[in-house]
Amino acid sequence: MNEEGDEVESLPSTLGVEMTIEEVAPERLLDHVTPVVYQLDPAELDDALRAALADRTIFETRFNYRTSYAGQACFLVANDAGFFALVGQPAGFAFLEPDEAPAAADAGDDDPFADDFDFGML
Repeated sequence: MNEEGDEVESLPSTLGVEMTIEEVAPERLLDHVTPVVYQLDPAELDDALRAALADRTIFETRFNYRTSYAGQACFLVANDAGFFALVGQPAGFAFLEPDEAPAAADAGDDDPFADDFDFGML
């Protein structure tokens, strides 16, 4: 169920399935946490895609290792070491500029020790 109470359909695995890709800006990749990196050894690679990846273009598609309820973003990149798929989820936070002040802390939190571990509980 999603937040609205509607039933959510499962998403099939994308392994062995032809997927469409789209070119994205580097910021799109940087907005994701990518704990999984696959080094790819393509059996076939279109010359235009090979050239675009060699020019450091980033492509995005959806990736599911197995059937699940949440798809993951998959970014295709290349460097001198080869071709890679970076798989992850949106980071959920915005980067600050060097001269930008951080967001104000919650003013209702008056107890600085409210989240401290209580060793007396052991």
